[in-house]
Amino acid sequence: MEYLSSSPNPRTMKQIFSILYVSFFISTILITNAQVVFKDYNAAALQAMIKGRTYAVLTNDTTFNKWFQHSLDQVWSVSTLTYITAAQLDTAVKSDKNVFLFAQARDKSGGAVHLLNSEDIAGKKDFLMMLSQGGAKQAKYLFTPATSGPKIIAYFRYSPERADVTAGMLEGEMLLAFMNQSLQIIVDNKIKGGVHDSIWYRISYEAPQIKDKTMLFNKAYSDGTIALEKKVLLNDKIVEGYSFDYRQTTSDTIKDILENNPANYVYLFLYYPSSYVNQADDSGDILVYDPSQKKMLYYDDNLSGPWVEKGEFKDIEYAIKQK
Repeated sequence: MEYLSSSPNPRTMKQIFSILYVSFFISTILITNAQVVFKDYNAAALQAMIKGRTYAVLTNDTTFNKWFQHSLDQVWSVSTLTYITAAQLDTAVKSDKNVFLFAQARDKSGGAVHLLNSEDIAGKKDFLMMLSQGGAKQAKYLFTPATSGPKIIAYFRYSPERADVTAGMLEGEMLLAFMNQSLQIIVDNKIKGGVHDSIWYRISYEAPQIKDKTMLFNKAYSDGTIALEKKVLLNDKIVEGYSFDYRQTTSDTIKDILENNPANYVYLFLYYPSSYVNQADDSGDILVYDPSQKKMLYYDDNLSGPWVEKGEFKDIEYAIKQK
């Protein structure tokens, strides 16, 4: 890990800028960033998760529940999960020894939220996946539009409309894996403060593994299927300049590979929360996911937008080439 403390390089400068960015614009980071955990090891809410019970709350939609439970069974390792219904939640949430993982959606007014339901799913509403501590006072406020506070451990936002044109809900599974991985890093290393950069540092150290695998690029990122602010997410010229093995293919092929033949592949996951991206609110992030290990091998918060520029791609290659 010495390369991170050697003479200045583009990666180091980006880290310095990121620290300044976090210091002055932390509220924006919490809204826009794919980094999904914000509590350090000493936080009361995280200690509740470590010492207490974690409940995954099912919705009234059978299809979503099937995806949710299957995905968590695949990727979740940081704590033991118990699946409960909304009716059981009413009792369990009263204890501050309990932590809850659940999906919520905004009401039609946009001013309140509720446990995700079939109507939300049929309407392809964006949803927030929340990890939050319970307690007597929390019973009334568990479902909240806030994404920070003493009870909220982690969250991410995802759009079913995005899933229609990318790798499907497998990307939602990747974010659950990322949440688990980030929590595991904090717990294993007892990280106190500097959560964002500590997780970034440890995930990027995994990047050299990427060169031994074929990176999958989703054509939806480059062919105009997803064009935000009149700009595709990934320029073909940048893909062609990638130094290692890659394969650019369709979402259906990607899903088949990730589900059935994951060992020799990684997936370039360009995260942005929804299909309606305002660059001022949703900057997006660059991640590389290893489906066989169920974890990210690379993570970079992308301040310029959900697309990838040459500079960001050089950063990926720089991280891959380190020993």
